[in-house]
Amino acid sequence: MHVVLQFSGSLILLPGGIMKIFARLAQFAVFVVLAGFLINPALAQFRSGIEGSVTDPSGAVVPDAKVTLTNVDTGISQSVQTNAEGLFRFPSLGPGRYKLAAAKQGFATTVQENIVLLAEEIRTLPLALKAGATTETVTVTAEANPIQLSESKVASDISAQEISQLPLPGRNVGNLLNVLPGVTGTGSASGNNFDNDIFGLVNNPQVNGGGQRGEGNSFYMDNTLANSNPDPGVFNITPNPDSIQDLHVSVNDYSAEYGRSSGLVIQSVSKSGTNEFHGSLFEYHQDNALSGRNALSGGAPVAVFRRNEFGGSLGGPILKNRMFGFFSWDQKKSSSPVVFQDNVEASEFVNYLKSNLPNNLSTKLLTSFPATNNGFLSGTVLTVQDLDPNCASAPPLPGVSCTMPLFGTTTESFSGYDNGKQFNTRVDVNYTKDRFYGNYYRKVHNTQGINTRPAFASPDSFAGISNYANLDWTHTFSPEIINDAAMGFTRISGLGTCAHCEVPAIFGMDFAGFGDGFSPAEFIQNDFEWRDLLSWNRGKHAMKFGFDIFRDQENDLFSGPTQRPGYGFGVNNLSGAPDKGLDPVFDFALDMPLTQGAINYDLRTGVLSQQSIGYRTGNFSFFGQDDYKLKPNLSINYGLRWDFNTSPNEQAGRTSSIILGTGSSLMRKIAGASVGIVPSVTPNHGIAYFGPRLSFAWDPTKQGKLSVRGGVGVFFERAPNIFWSDAIRSNPPLIGSITADASNASAPQPVYGICALDHTPFNCPLPPSSQLPTGLNPRGGALACCSSIGGVDPATKQAYTVSRFFGVQYALTPNWVVEGNYLGSQSVHEYVRTERNRCVGCFNPVTGSATGFRPNNFFRVISYGDNSGWAHYNGASFSVLHRFNQSFTLQATFTLSRTISNVDAPGLGRDSLLAPVYNPYDLNAQSGPASFDIPRAFSAHGVWDLPRLSHQNSLIRGILGGWQWSGTTTLQSGYPFTIVDCNHSPAGNGGSCLIPDVAANVKGRTCSRTTWENGGCFSATEFTMPCPTVQAPSSTSPNPNPFLLNCGSGPWEGNAGRNSFRGPGFANVDFSSSKYFHIPWFVGKEGAKLKVLGEFFNLFNRTNLFLSGVNGSTNNLAFTRNFAISDSSFKSTNPDFGRPVGAFNPRQIEVGVRIEF
Repeated sequence: MHVVLQFSGSLILLPGGIMKIFARLAQFAVFVVLAGFLINPALAQFRSGIEGSVTDPSGAVVPDAKVTLTNVDTGISQSVQTNAEGLFRFPSLGPGRYKLAAAKQGFATTVQENIVLLAEEIRTLPLALKAGATTETVTVTAEANPIQLSESKVASDISAQEISQLPLPGRNVGNLLNVLPGVTGTGSASGNNFDNDIFGLVNNPQVNGGGQRGEGNSFYMDNTLANSNPDPGVFNITPNPDSIQDLHVSVNDYSAEYGRSSGLVIQSVSKSGTNEFHGSLFEYHQDNALSGRNALSGGAPVAVFRRNEFGGSLGGPILKNRMFGFFSWDQKKSSSPVVFQDNVEASEFVNYLKSNLPNNLSTKLLTSFPATNNGFLSGTVLTVQDLDPNCASAPPLPGVSCTMPLFGTTTESFSGYDNGKQFNTRVDVNYTKDRFYGNYYRKVHNTQGINTRPAFASPDSFAGISNYANLDWTHTFSPEIINDAAMGFTRISGLGTCAHCEVPAIFGMDFAGFGDGFSPAEFIQNDFEWRDLLSWNRGKHAMKFGFDIFRDQENDLFSGPTQRPGYGFGVNNLSGAPDKGLDPVFDFALDMPLTQGAINYDLRTGVLSQQSIGYRTGNFSFFGQDDYKLKPNLSINYGLRWDFNTSPNEQAGRTSSIILGTGSSLMRKIAGASVGIVPSVTPNHGIAYFGPRLSFAWDPTKQGKLSVRGGVGVFFERAPNIFWSDAIRSNPPLIGSITADASNASAPQPVYGICALDHTPFNCPLPPSSQLPTGLNPRGGALACCSSIGGVDPATKQAYTVSRFFGVQYALTPNWVVEGNYLGSQSVHEYVRTERNRCVGCFNPVTGSATGFRPNNFFRVISYGDNSGWAHYNGASFSVLHRFNQSFTLQATFTLSRTISNVDAPGLGRDSLLAPVYNPYDLNAQSGPASFDIPRAFSAHGVWDLPRLSHQNSLIRGILGGWQWSGTTTLQSGYPFTIVDCNHSPAGNGGSCLIPDVAANVKGRTCSRTTWENGGCFSATEFTMPCPTVQAPSSTSPNPNPFLLNCGSGPWEGNAGRNSFRGPGFANVDFSSSKYFHIPWFVGKEGAKLKVLGEFFNLFNRTNLFLSGVNGSTNNLAFTRNFAISDSSFKSTNPDFGRPVGAFNPRQIEVGVRIEF
């Protein structure tokens, strides 16, 4: 018998026997879940465990032996009896140091010491008893093999000791992710230096694992999910390293406990206090004198900056053996002067306005909000005569001198601050059968705005605040049944402020403008999580059942910028225009703006729109897991998880979304689409999302030295808010936006002035309501063509990945482990959102006919999302590990992989540059290497304590002893990229780019880094379009480029292909050297260590290049994927074509001092 599970249209066939097991799990889970609600819904951090078997000298199992586990740091002990099979288990443990003792009448007591348990680790430890009296003790001090004998996954840990010793750019553990097995990417590196620290509002490490998008990564703090819901794969808070006990990263965790995503599972476990006081004090410093330059800097000096980070931590007993506390503090003070050039008004021009136009708004603006002028650069000052050659005969301003200076260029220099602070506090309480803990983090980040006009430089132009809290309760019903319960809360808020908010944005007058743009605005995200996990050990079964409830609130308080229009000055070419088509500076003087934009109002009533939006989403998950010890050397792990996501909605019912038309194809449905108020975003979404997991671990040697592992599982991934929220937030009829235009006599005319208030509702001057077109067209859009709308498939499915794995671990010695793994995955129903109101080839550039240019002529852009993405991955990794013992630790990994996909991101957001769609109705035609595909990668990290030289005299020991070296290395192939033409597309302004033709000897070309630096890898003449370009009539062409393709019936896409080229590789070595000095008189029995250190990020100052983006845009977080080509002759007018436009971090040296006790 077989049973078929349906996953929203996809079928998975499972053997009937396995389905019976899953059915039993599901039935029992109902009871456990109901019981869990009565206990206390929650979420626990304690997911590690120790298990094993007790045998006698003959190898036979020993039942009813007493096994006692003691936490060495806290002194807390617990005991269990071995079952009939001689097995014992201690679930729900935190990471730390333990010792294990087994006793039975007639045998000597066996004690296993030096057990270092890491986060999310199930350690299998066999205990062999020897004949003798129980008063005799046999102590085993050698550390047990770190072989996974009970579970199957590719995972690694970085302990608190390694975190404090490895070079850590920005003191951000996100910079260590890309050196771990199975992980590729550039980590948290930025374009200038590793300055993506722990104080930003969110953290966005560029890492991928198992062929999954970056959006699939999950970050947990003490098992509370700390991901951003609007922008998945982003961390809402990054803990300071002194507060982290252990960092656990899993590429493929087959436990049914984890869901909602399919990528990396990153677990940060916070430190708790112990029976001894321990802590730290530190100071780190960076400045421009310690920074290097890369090959693209052209010899320019490094900009002046200073960065100091300081803080400390303290943990210890509140009540010995019962209550413990821990506290950490981390603070940054930095300044980074910014130097740039800007045009500013001349004093003669201001004096003229005061004398001749004293009542004009231009005069008030220039006198109330003057620009900083540090002296005009030679040859940059322009006079009235320079801008109006007819000045003598027809002055552009009344009584103006033709030689009067108007404006010039000056060099501006500002020193803005970028400060942050973070603290956490944790309290643990232990009773006989209960364990409680609470943990709280708070982070504040403040930056100072810079502005040529100092009055608009807000002291705190941006303030980011993050709060995280977790409460946990673990109750032991019996040695066999333990319940973990907790609740977590995360809140982040980002506030963009403005100074003199009554002044709208005023720009376009050839010198520095006025006002702020998108402000005041605030973003607030509240996440609530409740989870319960019941662990039940019964015979050979270690079962877990639980649920997870997650509620997200995304509050976007954007009414401020929505209610503040902006004024643009420009040349009015309308016949008889008052400004006579002269330079905008004269229009500014005369208070004659060309446009008044961002006039937002309700299309039904004409009332100003408000953009205070509250989106709400929810996730409910239930799971059952059984870790079945079929034999002492064989574990079978199977589980079933159900994930259900509610349909997103807006709390006040302000949800407007696309309503598809009818038809046999998506294009026909788009052609008939309308927009209107709907109850929720995806009302027809499914609910039957069951994810089975199955894995095994087998030791054929029965000696605990070899583990053969494998597994397969289904992982669902929720639709992130960015998939739908940005598409719908400005939909009609709630918001209609027009621009009053002085060059269009039939359009509303600008009403110039400043706002009456500096806060909401501002009461800014607007055109009369009679000029604001109200009412809706037959499809729900604006009567005045054309609104842009967005939405997603109302029956959007949950994306899911089927992951498979096979691997072997072998312990060469108790400390050396080698490992080889194969991972594969198939991802389907991936989220894709792109502009669909375009079709390649449906505009006739010869006749200039726009008929059919857009499938739906009632709207401009239709940003529509669905499940049309997919990806396939196959990879192998080979690792060697030496766990910290005596003097050093080392882990090195080599990875070979291949990821094929059609689109690599859901749209705008975290990986937006990875999501170009060239033909919105044939996405499979652009299948190719994923934009994050790294075929080859090598990474390593290690710490080495140099010999202490105890046999030498005190002088030599003092000079040469106590040194420690550590480092990380990342060597990777380059990212793939696409060469595109964005200037000849007949699809118009909808964001369409086309792929050109390329000769066979050019496709797939790779170049050395030197060739890239010199711009010699590609030439625009090596690419041609698949059909000729023609002159398009300027009066009807929807594309501002006068040359369009004329391919007739096709083909419109060239043969170059998506991501068929590959950029320069990435190589980075970080190194740390430190010297310890003993401080015997400090706090504690052991005294303290004074550590003086130097950290060298990008030790060899290698220039790691990133490439040009579409139309010259760049992305500092990852290699940008596209080159842009333009003009009719196909000769590139982009000076950056074929050459990199920037580089990652140059060498940065950080010096520091620490006291550890």
